[in-house]
Amino acid sequence: MVADGEHSQPDIVAREAEFYKAFLDADANAMREIFADNFLYQHGSGTNFDKDTFSQLIESGVVVVTRADAPQLSFQDFGSTVVSSGVSRVEGKVDGDFFGGNLRFVNVWHQEAGDWLLHHRNSEFIQ
Repeated sequence: MVADGEHSQPDIVAREAEFYKAFLDADANAMREIFADNFLYQHGSGTNFDKDTFSQLIESGVVVVTRADAPQLSFQDFGSTVVSSGVSRVEGKVDGDFFGGNLRFVNVWHQEAGDWLLHHRNSEFIQ
């Protein structure tokens, strides 16, 4: 569904790239700028993370992402809200233990004061 044309898709593609770069660079400050204040990440492990908790995991080195391939994105554009989804190859370590696989995700972006912020993320590893 495209409510207001496809004008927002290049902006979302750019924000998704910033999100993955922040992961790879372990840049918690960049993540905080991407996340909305009410950000919620429903992780495939069953754990929910808010903006501060997830950023702190990256900042502390508890979670280290060593690979995050740029995904092919699909979009549902509702004007000031865009849902992006896709699959990306992701690898890294949590508390020193390796993780990796194809990560399917859904992100909900909302435009606020001219900037696209990530409000919600849901992900799970798939075969």
